[in-house]
Amino acid sequence: MKIVYYSTPSFADCDFPLIREYQKRGIDVYFLIKLTPYNRNSTLINIKEQIPVNGIFKFSEYAESHIFTDYLNLDKVYIVNQLNSRNFSLPSFILAWKLIWFILKLKVSVVHTTVLNDWDSLLLLFKRKLVLTLHDPFPHTGEKNVRKEFFRCLAIKYSSKIILLNQVQKQDFMDLYHVSEKRIIINRLGIYDSINVYKRNLPLKEDSVSHQKKILFFGRISAYKGIEYLLEAMNNVHIRYPNVICTVMGSGNFYFDITEYLNLPHVKIINRFIPTDELISAIEESTMVVCPYTDATQSGVIYTSYALYKPVIATNVGGFCESVIDSVTGMWVPPKDVKSLENAILYLLEHPEKCAQMGDEIKKNADCGLFSWDNIAEKYMNIYDMYKAY
Repeated sequence: MKIVYYSTPSFADCDFPLIREYQKRGIDVYFLIKLTPYNRNSTLINIKEQIPVNGIFKFSEYAESHIFTDYLNLDKVYIVNQLNSRNFSLPSFILAWKLIWFILKLKVSVVHTTVLNDWDSLLLLFKRKLVLTLHDPFPHTGEKNVRKEFFRCLAIKYSSKIILLNQVQKQDFMDLYHVSEKRIIINRLGIYDSINVYKRNLPLKEDSVSHQKKILFFGRISAYKGIEYLLEAMNNVHIRYPNVICTVMGSGNFYFDITEYLNLPHVKIINRFIPTDELISAIEESTMVVCPYTDATQSGVIYTSYALYKPVIATNVGGFCESVIDSVTGMWVPPKDVKSLENAILYLLEHPEKCAQMGDEIKKNADCGLFSWDNIAEKYMNIYDMYKAY
């Protein structure tokens, strides 16, 4: 069986370990990554300068790919290189048809994609063999876009199979988009261990003794992230533990006034793109990671934190209840509930042995349990087997 897997740098942290698992199994998979001026910097892939030609190139032609040579076999990893930031332009459409022709020549059994926006929707020409993974079954608060929603509905209507990454939102998704249950399959995400390719290249730090405990929020700043509730909770945590600091790091515009937090000793705000090596250091130095979201599907933040065995406090929204095992790999709190969030933070601060136990449980589930890519890949292979006749 031959497979094309088409995605973007935004999902590279979960795509890379999945493709790696396919390669371990001897699956003939071609991994295509759509690179544009607006998505060339992500947690895992950071391209300084694009090849100055629209086209499909081996990923290995980019110097930035070399860090992955011990993690993935790059022979069948390609960049779909779009120079124009406008998807609706003649060069972009020509590139789209180059992509279609590239796939046609491969004579694949399955086209698996995580994106069907704008000209990517031409992949619907392969609809009889098209598998769509929807990372977000619903648009997030403050991020709905009429154009994107149009293409989203098109993709949902015509894809042969739709993969959702949590069970909790399945029924609401079916009701909203009028999708038959037989077209939907539930899989999940695994630990984003791909981030460790950068960890291996970081210089060894000298051992130092620090009595300061750190709480970490990281990720793109957006209205559904609930950062204001975390900062309010930290005001109360600070009264009890003056030496604890909360770091909020990520790019994007704050959707509330952060002026009162800028000069507080227990809050550190880093509002810019965070390079991967800096992110790794921040996670490693943290006691816990907090995801105070007001709505969600699932979150790469959780699985990135798990890659470094850090427990996560998360609100019980969307599919978070399937990502965070309450009192095992982290803790649940109700959304927008400052007191509950404060209490959860205090509990883990006061019980360091519990944090250590949670780290051990995360590792167990990464190796052979709930977050194992082996189990996740097996389920995808069962889906692909349905297409062997085509």
